[in-house]
Amino acid sequence: MARTDSYVYWHAPVRAAMLCAEGAWTDDDKAKLGGAFATPLEKDEWISLVTTSDFLVKAATIDDPIIGKIISKPQGPHVENARNATVLLLGDFVEEIEIHTASAGGVKTGESVQFSVSGGKYGEGVWAEDSTSNGSIALASCSATPSSGTVIPVLFGYKGF
Repeated sequence: MARTDSYVYWHAPVRAAMLCAEGAWTDDDKAKLGGAFATPLEKDEWISLVTTSDFLVKAATIDDPIIGKIISKPQGPHVENARNATVLLLGDFVEEIEIHTASAGGVKTGESVQFSVSGGKYGEGVWAEDSTSNGSIALASCSATPSSGTVIPVLFGYKGF
């Protein structure tokens, strides 16, 4: 008798284009590209979020939570924080969510969110910052007093390490 697995879990990988924090560009006539970044990012490199900016990633260090891996060669102008790369995110899906107008301090890049109340401008409920890590990671931030209808992208089902 053939064995069949009744529970097969599969989902499409979550990919996103994100900006690369590579430091300043230095011109060098002897370099292959005419110069180099201070800390260039490469394909297949593990990355973490730069929490002071939206959609900005850097090379992960030992103390950083890894958000994903670069799966394309970074491309774009030779300007600090201007090149982008496709990133394989370690999570289930990215959703734009509405932030609650009373969310003290807003939501910062890298923070977790929690469901707050139903309703909202779009009728899909509103969310607020969660002080404990819960498997969600904000990929962008919003101000301390978000206006009604302010949305930010959040990675849900974060499986980083």
